[in-house]
Amino acid sequence: MKPVPKLKFIPIPIFLFLVLNLASPLTLQAQDEDLHYQVVGVRGKPMVYRDENDETTRLRKGQTVDDGDRITTDSHSEVVLRLKGRAYVQIPPGSKIKITRLRVGDNKRLQSRINLISGRVLTQIDPGPPVSFEVTIGKFLCRAHGTLFDVSRKKEEVKVTAFEGSVVATSQGVVEMAKARQIMKYDHGRFRYKHYLKTEDEGRLEDWKGLLGEIREKRSQAGH
Repeated sequence: MKPVPKLKFIPIPIFLFLVLNLASPLTLQAQDEDLHYQVVGVRGKPMVYRDENDETTRLRKGQTVDDGDRITTDSHSEVVLRLKGRAYVQIPPGSKIKITRLRVGDNKRLQSRINLISGRVLTQIDPGPPVSFEVTIGKFLCRAHGTLFDVSRKKEEVKVTAFEGSVVATSQGVVEMAKARQIMKYDHGRFRYKHYLKTEDEGRLEDWKGLLGEIREKRSQAGH
């Protein structure tokens, strides 16, 4: 009778090392793929300045934008961005924004920060794990504690609209909150007043919901 060959076992520490090292690139790759805004809606001829290669080009549907990129829309253009499984961001006509932060922090929470240079930016956050979405204007910072809000800027005047949930704003140590369906005004370094949504604000909200419905339907038909 032939002797039975002995089985060779890999020590557990080495086995775990191999498994983790094989899995890590896939995990990092998945995170990298998620950490991009994808252009899912375009009207007109918006432009994007790429910080990575110092170039300005026309922004088209299907492209991605990343940390450091600047997007500009004229009076006839508009952009809708999608952060996979996390949020939609609308950049209406006559606006300019810069993505200044897009990363996963040490607490494993997604962090997104947009600097509003001019115009308006709207953010709708998906239900799910907690995320940190912020909009900055100079020393003014607002952070979403809800799902749907927008921020507009006209010279030194800033308006924060909390359509759903709430938004916390801070400036030079002063903290204010806009609750659901409230608008908060900030002007020349000071918080001024709050009021509830008016007819034009309701109309803006309905326009966004209609646009988002069209985008979702088209993405569904395309298999996204």
